[in-house]
Amino acid sequence: MKGGSTTEWGADSLFWCVVWYSLFVFDQVFIKAIVDKYPASGWERTLYQNFFAGVVSCMGLIYSPPTTIIAANGNLMGWLVVLASCVVGGTLSFGGMSLRGDVTATMFTVLGVGCKMFSILLNEVFVEATNNPSRLMVLGLAVLSSAMYQQAPKRIATKLANPQATV
Repeated sequence: MKGGSTTEWGADSLFWCVVWYSLFVFDQVFIKAIVDKYPASGWERTLYQNFFAGVVSCMGLIYSPPTTIIAANGNLMGWLVVLASCVVGGTLSFGGMSLRGDVTATMFTVLGVGCKMFSILLNEVFVEATNNPSRLMVLGLAVLSSAMYQQAPKRIATKLANPQATV
């Protein structure tokens, strides 16, 4: 809040929630449509995705150069941390792009959210000094619910092409 009233904050928050949700749904549906339309391996999809993200990042650096050196500034350990971060990011990207071709967009989303909830649950159990039992119960329920989700069976192509045909 910028010192405004709760009403102003609520309308602004609602606007950004709608923007986020719209972009999230577009992202899930668009990427799934591309993955289904253009067959490629997980590596190819990962390279394309990271290439385009790299182009956008470079344009951002050209138009808004950092005022300080962000990376490691000559420190070997700092460069190793940056390199490890890139490897982990590439691995996650490969896993995500490989999985998108095998499951529905809904299943991919449920799996991603379930993993995030599980990591929050682990943080709450092992890192947080004070554990709120109701918070742990809700997180556990979210993880359990996502684990019980079942993907709908794939549609038969002939049925889609000719709805009057019997399968």
